[in-house]
Amino acid sequence: MIVSIRINKMIKFFKSIRKSLIPQNNFSKYLIYAIGEIFLVVVGILIALSLNNWNEDRKDKKLEKYYLHRLIGDLQEDVAEIDTTVKYASEYISIGNSILTLCGQNYPYDIEKSNNFGNGLFAMNANFTMNAINNTKTIVSKENLGRAFGYLFDERIVDMNDFTYKELVSTGKFEVIQNDVLREKLSNYYLKFNSILDIQDNLLAAINEYDKILQKNNIPVINSLTFDELEIQLNTDNGKELLTALRNLIWNHSYSISPFQIYFRGFSLELVNEIEKYLEEL
Repeated sequence: MIVSIRINKMIKFFKSIRKSLIPQNNFSKYLIYAIGEIFLVVVGILIALSLNNWNEDRKDKKLEKYYLHRLIGDLQEDVAEIDTTVKYASEYISIGNSILTLCGQNYPYDIEKSNNFGNGLFAMNANFTMNAINNTKTIVSKENLGRAFGYLFDERIVDMNDFTYKELVSTGKFEVIQNDVLREKLSNYYLKFNSILDIQDNLLAAINEYDKILQKNNIPVINSLTFDELEIQLNTDNGKELLTALRNLIWNHSYSISPFQIYFRGFSLELVNEIEKYLEEL
């Protein structure tokens, strides 16, 4: 705006000189001033465009930094959410295994055989489960059996934060992030994260399945379940079904979280580091 005002003043100045030269019939001087006037207009336009582009770039970089900082916050929340859910899932797996031990059963796993599965998901889940059993020592006694069973019915799942990414995509502002490689990695991260969220439905299904089996066998409200009552059920024809459902419940506490802990946690931290390095360059 200031540049435009100054250019207009100079143009008026050149016009006044040109008008004063016309009556003098001094064509050569008139031509020089006319060329100078044209040159000044061109230079002024170029300066104005340059300043305008600089101002737009400054606004874009400010907006880019704003969204990058928000993405860092979202990704750090994802890591914290995964860590919290892993902690609880490990506890529930350990509790389930302790209940099986109390009942004279075990939770069989052959890690070596599980590694033969094609996509490695079974092996990943098996390793996560065994680590939870070995590293989280929760002892269930006959006295606290009912309360321990209640923990297995906790529907704790990963609730990851993709609000900023969705806002960028829905508003058409994703291109404000100038780093092409970073944009691609962010897209890949959220695409994979959304595609795997459905596995958590398996945990909810396993909880519902186990609840139905308890109801079918007239097992009392879970928090008041005694060991004697459970032992009676295990000695019936439905005992095997009950144990199978319990193992399935333990499995799904692992299956619903292990990919997030093994894959997405590291991916989140990697993206945070890359965004922070890119911000230092801006």
